[in-house]
Amino acid sequence: MGSKAPFVIPEYLKKGFHKYKYILLVCVVGLILVTLPQRQTDKATEAEEASYQLRCEAFEQALEEALSEIEGVGRVKVVLTLRSGAETIYAYNSNEQAEGERQSTMVMASGSQPVELRTKGPTFQGAVIVCDGADRAVTRLMLTEAVKALTGITTDNISILKMKQ
Repeated sequence: MGSKAPFVIPEYLKKGFHKYKYILLVCVVGLILVTLPQRQTDKATEAEEASYQLRCEAFEQALEEALSEIEGVGRVKVVLTLRSGAETIYAYNSNEQAEGERQSTMVMASGSQPVELRTKGPTFQGAVIVCDGADRAVTRLMLTEAVKALTGITTDNISILKMKQ
């Protein structure tokens, strides 16, 4: 009553496995190799995004400190939104092949690190500034001009609001 029959593999599956075992092995190894670089890239991307988030927060903090020094502003809080993040431009070699084809390869430095040509900063989309002195038009104008100069955001995408007491 308590004994179970062992799992029995049908004969046609055994023959099929033996016939195609090398093909199955190559497929399994291929799947493993395909997934490994994605995991490493995901970890690198997550680390880069975390670092980038810290830099954005530091920029917002520095902007808050600078704006609070303007006469009549008082306490200030800044929130920036991004259109696109920072972008790194890497060096490439390109070779022309026969028949007009072009082949590009990334230039690698020692330690297999790619050579960076330059890094473009983030592109900001909008800003919200909340401060004590937002009820004065001249203060709003000074804040708008300062944020526009530091971030490149157009004046119609900068909103300045009065902070609650």
